[in-house]
Amino acid sequence: MSGTAKAAIAIARRGLLVHPIRPDRKEPILDAWQKLATLYQDQLAKWWRRWPSANVGIACGGLARLLVVDVDPDKDGETSVRALETEHGTLPETVEVITPRGGRHLYFFVRSGCPMPGNSAGKLGPGVDTRGRGGYVVAPPSTVAGRPYVWSVDSSSQIAFAPDWLLEALAKRGGDGKATDPEEWLRLATRGVDEGGRNASVAKLAGLLFRRLPDPAVAAELVACFNHVKCRPPLEADELKRTLDSIAAREMQRRGLSS
Repeated sequence: MSGTAKAAIAIARRGLLVHPIRPDRKEPILDAWQKLATLYQDQLAKWWRRWPSANVGIACGGLARLLVVDVDPDKDGETSVRALETEHGTLPETVEVITPRGGRHLYFFVRSGCPMPGNSAGKLGPGVDTRGRGGYVVAPPSTVAGRPYVWSVDSSSQIAFAPDWLLEALAKRGGDGKATDPEEWLRLATRGVDEGGRNASVAKLAGLLFRRLPDPAVAAELVACFNHVKCRPPLEADELKRTLDSIAAREMQRRGLSS
């Protein structure tokens, strides 16, 4: 069994969905990789017997609810990360991968009940992209142009949950521009959301209602009701107001009504 085959199986044992990537490249081998990425070791073994030199891909979003933050030092990504941490607090210790060009992939789980972000390019700042719903990352010990991805020895052995402020920042910046799946809205309406995902959920709902309803006061009141009934525990009044003000200001700017 090849080294990438062993790695694929080891990654799947951690609960992540795996699929094969073209040898020494980043493109998936399977056209339907989003549906076929799997935890099942027998299937992984079959794929890697067919393509023993395949790189290892990890599907983001989905059942695993994996979100990966991609920091590109060539585009000033490290400066952007420091600015985010200065404003919001240090990112939690988590699994980290060093990419072939010296960048970093930071792995986070998104809690059940929180909206799952999609892919984004630069939404968190210059050189900081994310891979979420509908995306994937290349994992160690894969190579691209002969240069390897490696697990950082300085990182945690456990994947941390994405901090609330990170999800909120993605929601405020509009994520990947795709419509939220109806199932996501149904989950929010019926199950609510726990601490760790409240700000992101409130921001996403506020964005929807401010855009769809003509009276922003009605939208704000509906979001306040959601916060009181469905957030566990509810956001404090001042925190809720900051989030609503931020989303309302963005909607006013979109409509060309801001000064």
